[in-house]
Amino acid sequence: MVLATFFLKRYCDLYNKRVRGFNSSALESMETYAWPGNIRELENKIQRAVLLSEGPLIEPHDLGFDAKLMNPRKVSSDIRTLKEAKEGVEKEMVIFTLERNEGNIAKSAEELGISRPTLYDLMKKYGLYNGTLQHEA
Repeated sequence: MVLATFFLKRYCDLYNKRVRGFNSSALESMETYAWPGNIRELENKIQRAVLLSEGPLIEPHDLGFDAKLMNPRKVSSDIRTLKEAKEGVEKEMVIFTLERNEGNIAKSAEELGISRPTLYDLMKKYGLYNGTLQHEA
């Protein structure tokens, strides 16, 4: 978690906070989190944690993880094929990214690493779009 430590130092210095590190539960949470937003999301979570932390160590609740994205290795018993698993993850990432970007298609497509037309196709595939956004942001 070299990047996490780098961001921790950056935001402790910026906000003049004396957080020394992460407790073991926070480290475990960061290791099992799905990280759909990659490095930008990590940086935002660390910045939030530094601001919210009341003790010398960052705790899991300071990081504000979405419980649905914890422990991605756990597979639902409803999933029977690899294709179903891939589609489930794909749909969740599209929904999550759209919500985080308040429905902004360009930002969401960029964050997902796909084109806007591809994002529109995925939204149609999962019933999230049919001319107007159906999914609440």
